[in-house]
Amino acid sequence: MAIPPALGWSSGRSTGDHVTDGNLESARTKAYEEVDEGLSRVDRKPRAPREPSLEKFVKRVARNKLVPAGILDALVSGRRFSSYTGARDFAAHLVEGGHLTRWQASRLLAGQSGFRLGKYKLLDRLGAGGMGVVLKAQHVHMRKIVAVKVLSGTLLKNELALKRFQREAAAAAALDHPNIIRALDADNVDGIPFLVMEYIEGKDLGTLVSERGPLPVELACEFCRQTAAGLEHAWKRELVHRDVKPANLLLTRRSPSHPLVVKILDFGLARFTSTPAAADITSADRIMGTVDFIAPEQARNAKLADARSDVYSLGCTLYYLLTAKPAFDGENPMEKLAARLIDNPTPIGKHRPDLPDGLVKIVERMIAKDPDARFQSYADLMAEMDRFAAAEAVASVREALAAIKSVPRDEEGVGKLPSELALDQLLQKVDREERDANPADDSSSDASARGPVPWPLVASIVGGCVVIGGLVWFLTRGLFGG
Repeated sequence: MAIPPALGWSSGRSTGDHVTDGNLESARTKAYEEVDEGLSRVDRKPRAPREPSLEKFVKRVARNKLVPAGILDALVSGRRFSSYTGARDFAAHLVEGGHLTRWQASRLLAGQSGFRLGKYKLLDRLGAGGMGVVLKAQHVHMRKIVAVKVLSGTLLKNELALKRFQREAAAAAALDHPNIIRALDADNVDGIPFLVMEYIEGKDLGTLVSERGPLPVELACEFCRQTAAGLEHAWKRELVHRDVKPANLLLTRRSPSHPLVVKILDFGLARFTSTPAAADITSADRIMGTVDFIAPEQARNAKLADARSDVYSLGCTLYYLLTAKPAFDGENPMEKLAARLIDNPTPIGKHRPDLPDGLVKIVERMIAKDPDARFQSYADLMAEMDRFAAAEAVASVREALAAIKSVPRDEEGVGKLPSELALDQLLQKVDREERDANPADDSSSDASARGPVPWPLVASIVGGCVVIGGLVWFLTRGLFGG
C-alpha cells in the first residue's frame, strides 16, 4: 500500500475544501481540539462537568449524528422518555441499547464533540503513547471496525514528530504479514494526520505476564518464534523495529478453535536500513527504545541499530516472558542502561531453575553484548526455537498444562488465554512431531484409523452394479436390435 502525496504529509494542507490558507492554522487547531480534547497522551483528570439538561443532551446527540434520526425521534417521542431523571439517565439507556458507546456518552455529557475523522466514526479510546492516541473507529460506509492512530495535538507543530509519524505510516504500508498489525489507510483531515490499522481484540504480552506470571516454556517460545517471523518480514523490507518489547506484542485469536497469534505493534521508531545514517531523523544523542529491552549498541547510537539489535530486544522479551522480570536490574533508567552496557544479565536460571539448558543457551545468545555473537538471521533463530520446542514438547506437556491450570482464570472476555487452547496447541505440536519422526507409519495409521473394511457392504454394492449393468444391456439390445 503506497501513501499518495495527496495526503498532504509534507505540505500540511487541509483536505477540507472549506479551509483556506488564511484560516488554516485556526481550523487545524479547532479540528484537533474536537477530536483530541481530553485524549492527550498525558492523562489528566478534568473537573467534573455540570450535567446538561435532557433537552440539551438530545440536541448534542442529534448534532453529532451518532444515533440515526429516526431512532432518536422514536426514543424522544416514546412514553418512556418522560420517565428519565436527566441527561445521564437517558445516556445510560442509549448505551444499554447499543446506540452509543460509553466513551461517546461520557464525552457528550461533558460537552465534548468531534466524533468523526474523515470517513471514520470514532467509537472508543484504546490507548495512548508518546506520539498520540489510538481510537477504535468504524468506517461510515463499509461499517468495518478499525483502529485509528492520531498524532497528539501537542505535536502538530513539531516538524520532527510529523516526520516520524510519516515514517511510521510508510513503514506500515511496506509490511503485510500475519504477525504484524496491518495498515489499511492513511490520511490527513484538517491538518490532522492519522493512520488506520486493522482492529484486533487481544492482550499484549506485557499485560498477560503481569496478570498471570511467567509463561510455560512452549508458549513463550512459540510467541517468540512468531515475533521472529514478523521481524524477519520487516527486515527483508529493510526495516528495523527498534522497540521490540512485550507491550508491543499483541496476543489474539480469531476464535476459540483457532491458534493463538502474536501481532507486532507500533513501528513508530522503525528505521529503513536503506536510509543513510546522516539522513536519519533520529537524533544521535537521544536514546530511542525502551530501557529494559534496548540493545547496547542501539543505546549508544540508535542510527546504527540493525536486525541483530531487534534480536537482542526479542531475547530480553523472551527472558521476561519466562521469568516476569527484566534481564538487568536497576533502580532507574540510567542504572538499567549502564548495567546492560557494562554488566552481564541476571542468570535466567536464578528465576527459573526448571528451564532446560538448551533454552538457557538460546536466551544467552540472543542477549549477548556483541552483535556478532547473536543469531545473525531470524531463520536461524526460528530453526533453533523450533528444534528446542520439538525436543521438549513431549517431555513437558503435562508440566505445561499444570502450570497453566495453576493460574486463576480471568472472567470471560476477549484476549483471554484458556488452558484448553494452550493444551490443544501443545498436543497438536506433539502429533506433528511424531508423524514427522515416523513418516512410514502414516499409511498404516490412516488405515487403522478408518477401521475394518465392511466386506458385506462392498459385495452388495458390486452385486447391485452387475444387476443394473445387465438390465441396461438388455434394454439397449431390445431397443436398438443389437
